[in-house]
Amino acid sequence: MIRWTTIFGFCIVALVGLSSCGPELIYEQEHPMPGQWTYADSVVFVYDIVDTDKAYDLYLEVAHTDVFATQNLYTRFVTTYPNGLRESEEVSLELSDKFGQWLGDCSGEICVLTIPLQQGAKYPEAGQYGLTIHQFSRQDSLRALNGMDLSIYVASE
Repeated sequence: MIRWTTIFGFCIVALVGLSSCGPELIYEQEHPMPGQWTYADSVVFVYDIVDTDKAYDLYLEVAHTDVFATQNLYTRFVTTYPNGLRESEEVSLELSDKFGQWLGDCSGEICVLTIPLQQGAKYPEAGQYGLTIHQFSRQDSLRALNGMDLSIYVASE
């Protein structure tokens, strides 16, 4: 006859084992937006890299409403390194396909798109890094944006 304590113990071990599966999340930060994004409102993420031997996967999640006016979102990404060095790059974030279909998951009026920014990124030195995202479109104010989230995982080998 099986004891309930044995079954309970097995379930606990199984749950702990399952929860440890998958990529290791080292950073996650939400940046809500009040329905619009202006030139003055930069999105800033600051995170620490401890192990430079590992590679990392970076994902940006963009939330917007289904009335966002354009197919893409023009941005300028500025990366700040622990030594103070800064690199800047213009990036177009594609939110819909050429037929106007949203690329993310939409539920009601809200659409959320997860964009892989970098896969297997290596960092040259340990320390604090920054990623600042500037609104870089032709209009000062973009409406129908709800927020951006950055997630960083240890890349699977």
